[in-house]
Amino acid sequence: MTCNVTPAAIVDRWDYELSRCRWVGDGFPQVWTDFGPGVIAAFMGAQPVPGHGMVWFQPQAEQEITELKFADQSGNVWRERVEAISRAALERWQGKVQVGMTDLGGNLDIPSTFRPAEKLLLDLIDHPADVKHLTWDAHHLWWRYFAELNAVLQPLNPGSRSKRLPCRPGTRPKARCGRCMSMNSPMRGWIGWWRCRPAWANLICR
Repeated sequence: MTCNVTPAAIVDRWDYELSRCRWVGDGFPQVWTDFGPGVIAAFMGAQPVPGHGMVWFQPQAEQEITELKFADQSGNVWRERVEAISRAALERWQGKVQVGMTDLGGNLDIPSTFRPAEKLLLDLIDHPADVKHLTWDAHHLWWRYFAELNAVLQPLNPGSRSKRLPCRPGTRPKARCGRCMSMNSPMRGWIGWWRCRPAWANLICR
């Protein structure tokens, strides 16, 4: 993939748009490096598919759940692009603008990119052990990418925030799983606990 627009040009455009706004009260300038929900899938080889105001992801080739393996891709163009734009924004503003982290996705949302539509839901019934194994692999990679991107954003970034919550100093990761909403209540409770437990364990150990 060739990127014809440089990170500096993107930041210039953001800077122009921000300069047209007036920030009053507790308002503060902020931008978001939005590469689509669940961009970790692209970090692991999935293909981004631009849509109207959104980016989704699809596998290069569909594989059975028993054949899927998640691993970090050294030199991945999408991860390098996210880091380059974030770094250019921080160098430009030096902490005067809040730079948001791209939406990494949820642990179960990531396998659902490689097992789209109802296939992952059927895998939960037919191959629960394989889904659990992939979910843990996604969990470990999620925290690795979060730490790497957070290292780019800190310490210049003035703080962090998540949806519906105000900005505050420090780091605030958010554990969530949109795919759980596709399940019935008993399975949602089971997979929700399974999804959140590793995230809680990671937070406790940090």
